[in-house]
Amino acid sequence: MRYHQFLIAALLPLYANAQPPVTLEWSAIQPINDVYGGVPRIGILDDTTFWMVVDGYDYTNQGNIRRYLSDGTRLEGLYPYGSVGCGSLNRPIDFTVRNDSLWGLSFYNPFGWPEEGLYCLQSPGGEYLPESDQNGDLWDGAYDLLVSNSACYMSTWRAFAQGEVDNRVVALDLSNNVMWETVMDSSQSSYAIRRTLADRGDTVVVAAFPEVYWLDAGTGAVLGSTTVYSGGEGAGQVLWNGTEFLWAAYADDLLRFGKLDAQAVPVWSNSVAGSTVKAIAQDAQGRLWIGGSTGSVGSLTRISSSGIVEGTWPQNHSVTDLLFQNGRLFWTGYLLGDERTAYLIAGTPQP
Repeated sequence: MRYHQFLIAALLPLYANAQPPVTLEWSAIQPINDVYGGVPRIGILDDTTFWMVVDGYDYTNQGNIRRYLSDGTRLEGLYPYGSVGCGSLNRPIDFTVRNDSLWGLSFYNPFGWPEEGLYCLQSPGGEYLPESDQNGDLWDGAYDLLVSNSACYMSTWRAFAQGEVDNRVVALDLSNNVMWETVMDSSQSSYAIRRTLADRGDTVVVAAFPEVYWLDAGTGAVLGSTTVYSGGEGAGQVLWNGTEFLWAAYADDLLRFGKLDAQAVPVWSNSVAGSTVKAIAQDAQGRLWIGGSTGSVGSLTRISSSGIVEGTWPQNHSVTDLLFQNGRLFWTGYLLGDERTAYLIAGTPQP
């Protein structure tokens, strides 16, 4: 109890000193036991918030999921079956809750870190692991998970040898049968290029900044690409709001962001000195929120509907995920620099 009281006492001054234009409604903290990596993530289904953290509940390094009602009341137990992960050496990456079912994506190391590994998808259809070679010359991993009404898409990579990497998108039906697998490129570039996916029904959007690629959702064929900024490779996010695309990326020591219309034609773009990009969300006023970190400090940045920076607010040690749903903004990350405690905040953006 004293530990929790200390954490709450440490957390509240940070709220007061870095108050974003959000009316705070509730928050939660969770001590964690994270050995091999994995960041706090958020999911929303109806009025229930799902929060994934790697904590001390067990020692398998799995992403344990807790549930909160709209007023912040925590439901008992972990959901469902406890956690995201396929073995004892996991690095939870992402999860999605749809139709009260869980899809979870994790890096899984069954042979011996760091020489070999693969990624694992948990779904209602069972577990999916890509083909693997146990001789040390194949190393698979994944960045992002996207589940639609009829398919599951993963942004992944495969390393055949040191520095020989290809980036690919894998599509499965909801029974975990592979529909298609598209290799985007084969290069010696950073693993972090292809990090995020978005769903536009018949099109899967792949952010490979400075490019955004458009793939046929049924076949995986590359339909085209759009260059969203002039500069180096970036890591970021893209979202489809039903009528247009919003994106943000960190590249060349700049926070870059912009909007594309439904035909992928740029509407506006801008850049400022700023944070990395771990997640983005759009609120009810059409403003873009960007969560990330600058050095050892987390940050939230808000962009107006016309592309003007309205402010940046420090947020604890990091912001690792961000969602807007049901009129509320939710964000999570690490509270302190030792990354041993996760926090979750829910609030309503102010006008």
